[in-house]
Amino acid sequence: MSFIRLIVLLEMSIIAAMPCVRAQSTVYNTTLGETNPVTREVSTEQLKKTLADRSGPVLDIRFAQEYAIAHIPGSINIHEKEIETITQRFRDKATPIVLYCNGPFCGKSKRVR
Repeated sequence: MSFIRLIVLLEMSIIAAMPCVRAQSTVYNTTLGETNPVTREVSTEQLKKTLADRSGPVLDIRFAQEYAIAHIPGSINIHEKEIETITQRFRDKATPIVLYCNGPFCGKSKRVR
């Protein structure tokens, strides 16, 4: 068996073993889809709507240095350890608050409840 044929067969077997991805899921409408989430997840589209209509604060709860490097425009930086600041600034419990951090394996946004 030639080397190129072996690579092609290997690539085909890897592709065949990959889980099927729903065609309708994109970065604009997907969530993590965690089972039994403690808080509700929002999609990118829902986040964009929240920012556009200012229906609630979007909080970046990473370190100030991380926020300075890159953040979602319109978000407010309050570090996860400053939970008192969050509860003081946003007293109305009916107002939805969107929290974000460094992605699904970061955990900072999950720790702030």
